[in-house]
Amino acid sequence: SSGINAEYGGAVRAMLYKTENKPEPSVNVFLITITNSSTAPIDDVEMSMKTDCGNLKLATASSKHISPFSPICPYPPIQQVLVTTSEVSTINYTLNYKYNSQPESKCGTLTL
Repeated sequence: SSGINAEYGGAVRAMLYKTENKPEPSVNVFLITITNSSTAPIDDVEMSMKTDCGNLKLATASSKHISPFSPICPYPPIQQVLVTTSEVSTINYTLNYKYNSQPESKCGTLTL
């Protein structure tokens, strides 16, 4: 699997992994994982994505909260499945969350 990494301020890290599973030849499946490496919780996490060419569907995330990092008992990341048609080559994304109760919004473009 290939990973695309986006790290924000050392606290929030989002990874996009392409899976080997292809429900149909023209469909790609990705797994998004969002982790927290800070000592503060991350709340109200929401990922949105869009593309200009092709179709994509972003499944509901496993959670909207990530507990503070703990090296002894790590908490599970937020996981989300993304399904695209094969003609999708770029995705515009927005990641919104609250860190120390302050709203944060990170945007970018992924080239697949």
